[in-house]
Amino acid sequence: MFGSELQLALADCENGMAMMMKAHDDAYLARGLVNYKLGRFDLALADYDAAVKLNDKSADALYMRGMTKVKLGRAAEGKADIASALKLSQSVSKLFTFYGVAA
Repeated sequence: MFGSELQLALADCENGMAMMMKAHDDAYLARGLVNYKLGRFDLALADYDAAVKLNDKSADALYMRGMTKVKLGRAAEGKADIASALKLSQSVSKLFTFYGVAA
């Protein structure tokens, strides 16, 4: 995803979340990934924190929260989240590599 496509994706995430009756961790994951790819790491971290709060067994949320913390200079915390995610799912890093998030 590039530039305008990411902006459209972000608008889709916002619209979808506004229509939900109850917060869902997948919605935060989607918006977090768009914010991450836009370089909005503080916003991405808030989304991943919310996703983990809703589902603390989500390898996706823990992995991306860890990757985001690393980008924000919080390497030790980030590596701990990544390690927790890999304990839950060995393939989580491959999934996000497919989405363009390099470890």
